[in-house]
Order: sequence, then structure tokens, then C-alpha cells
Amino acid sequence: MYRVFQFFVQLHNRPPQTFVTDEQQTIISALEELKAKEFWNGTHVFDPWHALKNIRKKLRGEEQTKRDMMRTFRTLAMTRSAY
Repeated sequence: MYRVFQFFVQLHNRPPQTFVTDEQQTIISALEELKAKEFWNGTHVFDPWHALKNIRKKLRGEEQTKRDMMRTFRTLAMTRSAY
């Protein structure tokens, strides 16, 4: 993560303002560490599309759960502009 972060700063002469990721604990930990060391003070946003895509892979074959999940996805997609 640090290499990617440093490379971004070299290219743009400033750190990124926002990271949009799914819920990967390693990324979350790295971003928290960057904030703790005051290298970055931007915003971390979870992307519900990727999160739900990962859930769908884990729920193969459970049709009712898939329908419920898609309903939740539509609700999240409508509120996405709130980010």
C-alpha cells in the first residue's frame, strides 16, 4: 500500500483525497495506519457494489437470499450520491 501511495504522490504532487474500496481488512488497516502517521487525511468510502458482488459469490444457490440482496443493492445504489 505504501508503494502505491508514494507513487500516487510522486505523480500528482499530492495525496489522494478519497479511496473507494470494498471491505478488505488489509486496505482498511493500511489506510488507518496512513492516517495515524499523518501521511493522509482523506476519506475512505466503501463501494457497496463490490461488497455485494463478493457476498453474491458466497451465497451461490440461495435464490431468496439473492433477491433480498439485489433489493438491498438497489437501495444502496440510490443513496450512492450521498458519498
